[in-house]
Amino acid sequence: MKQRFSRDHSLLAALAAAVLVLWAVGCNKEPPPSLFDPNIGNGPVPAISSVVPADSGLAGVTVLTINGSNFSPVKENNLVFFNAALGTVQQASATQLRVKAPLLIADSVGLKVAVQGIELFSNAIRYKLVAAVREFGVISGTVEEPFGITCDTAGNVYVSLLSSTGVGLGVKKFTPDGTRSDYSPPFSTSVNKWTSLKLGPGGYLYAAANRNAVFRIPPGGGSAAPWASVAGAGVSFLYDFDFEFKSLSLSAISKVHSCVS
Repeated sequence: MKQRFSRDHSLLAALAAAVLVLWAVGCNKEPPPSLFDPNIGNGPVPAISSVVPADSGLAGVTVLTINGSNFSPVKENNLVFFNAALGTVQQASATQLRVKAPLLIADSVGLKVAVQGIELFSNAIRYKLVAAVREFGVISGTVEEPFGITCDTAGNVYVSLLSSTGVGLGVKKFTPDGTRSDYSPPFSTSVNKWTSLKLGPGGYLYAAANRNAVFRIPPGGGSAAPWASVAGAGVSFLYDFDFEFKSLSLSAISKVHSCVS
């Protein structure tokens, strides 16, 4: 019995020694290299000093110039945030970015710059993006349908309207403040709308009606009259047209070009 206990004790001692050896070997094993790089993201933080135009711009239209420091000269490496929306970086240097504003309409936008590889954002600038368009004049969308439209140098807008029942409503004039007035009555029950309107020399308003003729309305408004036939040019239906001018002024008409439907 005493001999058996001695053998068991020797076996336990041997096992304990083996465990100690394995533990010692494991403690001396070098850990695998870390994937963490403490140098990544620790470069110079971008900073915004000024924005042109200052304070506000047109959503989806204005190209902003952002002046500052620590931008990337590679434009793709710069991310310009307008709140959560991204602008389109068109040009970049270390001190200046040219960015097209996103289509985001907001009275208060946080504009900031991030550079790829840099952990921190720039300082945020409060900015305003306003709509590039606004309501101009009143057309009842349920009973009136616009067709040909044009404007003059004074900012007046001319619109050919058709009712929801197919009745011509003539040409309406809208002044820059949105005031609406009658400018020209429908030509006839069959020619009841103008598919195209163009302002020409002398204040005449020229019109097409998906016919083989060009019509015109006298300066100041009034009834339209046929002005030129395009049947001889092999045009069956004239839907749209434009002028070719000899100079930048509206002094002379050289030719009428057609867009055949």
